[in-house]
Amino acid sequence: MTGIRNRLARLPAGCLVRATRMRWSLQEWAQARHWLPVASSLPSHSVLVRDGHWWQHDPANPGTSFYFSPSEGRRLFESLVSSRGEEARICSYAIDRGWLLNTWSGLIALCADRSAAQEVSSGCGDRLAVGPRFHRIEDSFVALQRNQSNYAHFLVEVASSLLAFERRLAAFPRLTIGSRSGREILRRAGFRQEIALAPPQSLLRVRRVEVMRLLPSGFLQPDLLQELAARLRHSLGPAARGAEVVLLLRSPSDCRQLVNWQELVDRLRRRFPGLDVLFPGELPLEEQIRRLASARIVLASQGAHAVNLLWAERLEHYIEITANGDGYVAAVAQALGARVHRLFGVPESRPAHELPYPELQFADFRFDPGLLEPVLRDL
Repeated sequence: MTGIRNRLARLPAGCLVRATRMRWSLQEWAQARHWLPVASSLPSHSVLVRDGHWWQHDPANPGTSFYFSPSEGRRLFESLVSSRGEEARICSYAIDRGWLLNTWSGLIALCADRSAAQEVSSGCGDRLAVGPRFHRIEDSFVALQRNQSNYAHFLVEVASSLLAFERRLAAFPRLTIGSRSGREILRRAGFRQEIALAPPQSLLRVRRVEVMRLLPSGFLQPDLLQELAARLRHSLGPAARGAEVVLLLRSPSDCRQLVNWQELVDRLRRRFPGLDVLFPGELPLEEQIRRLASARIVLASQGAHAVNLLWAERLEHYIEITANGDGYVAAVAQALGARVHRLFGVPESRPAHELPYPELQFADFRFDPGLLEPVLRDL
């Protein structure tokens, strides 16, 4: 039954994709015979984000990033290749009418302008499972891409891209994103547009929109990240701030639990009696920012919650405890100038998730607190 449901969910989008590709082929055939003029496909706006670092990805090989499929996002990809991952050209294109397929795996744009559609499409894998219902988006600036509802990816990729495009956004009364928590983040960062939400796994009928190709996962630009963090800290006003040493843990209902976290807390409090222990997923954004703002040392089990280290204005050390090799948040900490220490635990059980990711990524794990001692002596 699951397989049948998946095929049915992909059917409307699949029909749209085939019809649009046929239209593109007919347009190109007519243009080759000079029956139709060749339309200009220049972006409506573009920004070159300099002094970045495309962490973990080989700019010469698009297969190393889940954010690029062949023929899509070529302006962005070529800027990354030519600069060896230090520069990213992000662009936006006006679409008078068309469709957007908005999924966890990425975005597919379908419109009359093939080049524009391919430039703003992003992601890989199954981007057709959107179902039969569609939603309308009109007169809006649109910022959607893979993993957009993930807290860390929204902050590092989506919000940073929008900061780089802030002057362009001033011309739009409405902004459409795919993250519910992103609304408050953008409000606190100073964006005053009406912020609309694109439903997850959605088929979007668009009219008079401008769609942006965002920074890919792993491209880190310290100035944008620091500006974003400074704006959100400033939004709290002069209220009291938190501890100098903070431990961040996943919400108890999540997978990838550090199961013996209490042992870790007991060991840390011998050295740091004022240690603050946070479960960010259980707290409002304002409290997360406030309790991290004064942190000098941040420890965290690996996961999106760890990106709250952004709020630490004078971060010196980031200690990540993980059971797999994902170093995304560690790379963010390093880009912000912190000294990074990574310690590894042991997976405790097999995850009950049928997802195309390494098994360890979703396993609960146990950590030996004694492994912290050499790191603590070095602080």
